[in-house]
Amino acid sequence: YDDDPRVREIVYIMIAQRAARGLGSLYAHANEMTMEEAGGIHSEYTPRGWMKTEKELLIFEQHLYMRQPGYGTSYITGKYLLELLMAEYARMKEVNQEDFILSDFFDQLNYIGSIPIALSHWEMTGQDMLSDILNGAQ
Repeated sequence: YDDDPRVREIVYIMIAQRAARGLGSLYAHANEMTMEEAGGIHSEYTPRGWMKTEKELLIFEQHLYMRQPGYGTSYITGKYLLELLMAEYARMKEVNQEDFILSDFFDQLNYIGSIPIALSHWEMTGQDMLSDILNGAQ
């Protein structure tokens, strides 16, 4: 990945595509745009014009995302929350003068099971993100 700029570019394009798709769906779910207008955001803000050549896929994805509010944005927020957990876990390992081993991180995360990432964060780091969020909101 790091040694191949083209691979990194494709990953970044796919992240941008997901963000554009998610943004369009948020506007559509808020009734601030029609599905066609939301599809326009998806198409316009996907790099390299990739969605402009895939009209059938664009329509399919707009319908899919309209049926599942929050689905598109969960890709972006999920990636962010996973990276946040990984960074904190790695920092804790470093403080304890232990090696951070990626496979160990994912083994522990998978062992915890399919629960909200905030709860996994709490289990793996001892940091209760939910209390921090709730206390900050009051």
